[in-house]
Amino acid sequence: MDKLQELLDEFEEKIKKEDLKNVDKDDPNGQYNFCIPKIKNYFIPFIRENLQEINYIGREEQFFQSVFNREYLIEATIFYVETAKTRGVYDDSKTKRCNSINDFLIAFGKFYELVLRINFV
Repeated sequence: MDKLQELLDEFEEKIKKEDLKNVDKDDPNGQYNFCIPKIKNYFIPFIRENLQEINYIGREEQFFQSVFNREYLIEATIFYVETAKTRGVYDDSKTKRCNSINDFLIAFGKFYELVLRINFV
């Protein structure tokens, strides 16, 4: 299994545990349903493609410690906004784009807090 998949699996496990602490919420799987698709379907593929482009496959730890920066996060966010489809909202809607940016950055923040910071910082 590759390192990105391991990070995603770890993230899924930790988010599920956090959701178990919030059983009184309307959606007991709220963080899982909110964060996992954004990281799994957009952030990880974006990073995987960039790792391949700059020849860092197998060196994910080094990538996140010394290469990954604000610019990559901005590009990943743009990738998400341009790629993700939101139900009931036109693709060029400014509301969709603003909400998508916020949603993606919240999901990434959780991924960073629970996985990247612990493993690579």
